[in-house]
Amino acid sequence: LLTNDVNNELKKISHQYELCYGRIKRRQTSPFLAMVTGSTAVVALLCKENGQLHVSNIGDSRCVIYGKNKTHPMTVDHKPTDMKELKRIETAGSRVINGRINSGLNLSRAFGDYMLKSNGSLGPKEQAVIAYPDLTVSNEKFRRNDFIVLACDGIWNSMNEKEACSLIRKFIKKNMKPSKICQEMIRKCISPVRPIDGQNGGDNMTCIIVKFEQDLH
Repeated sequence: LLTNDVNNELKKISHQYELCYGRIKRRQTSPFLAMVTGSTAVVALLCKENGQLHVSNIGDSRCVIYGKNKTHPMTVDHKPTDMKELKRIETAGSRVINGRINSGLNLSRAFGDYMLKSNGSLGPKEQAVIAYPDLTVSNEKFRRNDFIVLACDGIWNSMNEKEACSLIRKFIKKNMKPSKICQEMIRKCISPVRPIDGQNGGDNMTCIIVKFEQDLH
């Protein structure tokens, strides 16, 4: 998304996270599913005026940028073992066991998962699991054939950021369109055999690639 009014758009994005939090719960056809299922998110906003890239995320969907021949992660996964997250989780009355909240969820921020947002004495931002994003900014001056990658954990469980960017660069050199590159990345990540639960290559996969056709000044 290109915009001139970054501050206003960032407020809108944060507000949309809050709205999504409620909509998911209301639209669940099964009360049980609403309590135990969830989703992550990552959003990137590019400012026309100064070229800044603003990124927000919850969970383990990531944004990675490739510029000046280097890979730059823009997000950090929200994991229960991170000290900031762990403190909030324990204050909310939950425990982290083997990297998972109450031996279940291995994320500390997500949409849904309302069973871990049910402490009636605490606000939405104080629950064991929250749906509020972290925001990061990059001043990278993108040049032709630089790119941005937005993808969920189904991709990152099968390849790291550098591997993904290296693969994308190879496809760009072959003049492949971003949509086709996404298909090839997913094909490479999918396990060739039916994976055992928790094994890499068997999770849902979503990928978006934004490639710059010219230098941004």
